[in-house]
Amino acid sequence: MPEFLFRDPNDTTSTTGDIHLLLSGRFDPSVLSRSLIERIVLEQISLSQIPPPQISFEEVDLEKESLIDYQRQVQKGWKPFLIEQTDVLISMPWHSLDDINQFTFTTNICLEGGAAFGTGEHNTTSLAGRWLIENINDFPSPLRMLDYGTGSGILSFIAANRFKGKPMITGSDILLNSVRTASRNAINNNYSNLCNFKLSTAAAANDDNETTAEFSTIDPTTQKFDLIVANIISPVLISIAAETAQMLEPGGKLLLAGLLSYQFESVAAAYREVGIEIKCVSENANDSQAWILCENVI
Repeated sequence: MPEFLFRDPNDTTSTTGDIHLLLSGRFDPSVLSRSLIERIVLEQISLSQIPPPQISFEEVDLEKESLIDYQRQVQKGWKPFLIEQTDVLISMPWHSLDDINQFTFTTNICLEGGAAFGTGEHNTTSLAGRWLIENINDFPSPLRMLDYGTGSGILSFIAANRFKGKPMITGSDILLNSVRTASRNAINNNYSNLCNFKLSTAAAANDDNETTAEFSTIDPTTQKFDLIVANIISPVLISIAAETAQMLEPGGKLLLAGLLSYQFESVAAAYREVGIEIKCVSENANDSQAWILCENVI
């Protein structure tokens, strides 16, 4: 799996707003192309950044001790953190008990690095995570939940941890590496008996995925869910509207994150066409550049 090393944040020689990525000598473009890396990075920053940042690449040899030291230095700067306004701590495998025990928390989710979205730092993930913590136990057991665009699996794990009944959680993603990462994270956090990860229906058309029978593909014609959570950018939310409507159990709850306030009308129109009315449930909905959270009107 390719490793992403970001420029030291204390390096003031870089152009403000631009991004420089170091790719290890083990980088395999057949697994993850540079164009896809660019899309991953751009999807994780504010879509309101104008002009968009310039992304440059540099291939490096991680066998060199200086670069190994650089990687360690970057890891030292990546501290554990609490998802905003929650008691859920996110840590990485290299964090020590001393690092973790500096925080007061109820739940610790340890996520491995890799080519998967979702660490909990982005506003959209924290919005959806807080909603799950506050509302997940309003659902009867067993709960059939779909985490559409699961990335690292973080929202699946929050739901599995906080639901007091029997959760049956499916996470899906278009990226094979994301499904692999989420599956490993489930094992490492003892959620593998509660969370099952699959490829999305669009995965087969993704040229960046290798052909594999390692994971099954979600089937919208046969699978129904009481709760569907999709934390993806607005163009993708629009493109999956019909498929989402097909999988949502009548009377079920749909939660959408990953869109800015000014994008609400276009997303709402797409879901209205498939019979789903959505509303914004964020407090900052009047800010056109704010990340918002939406749910269906039942």
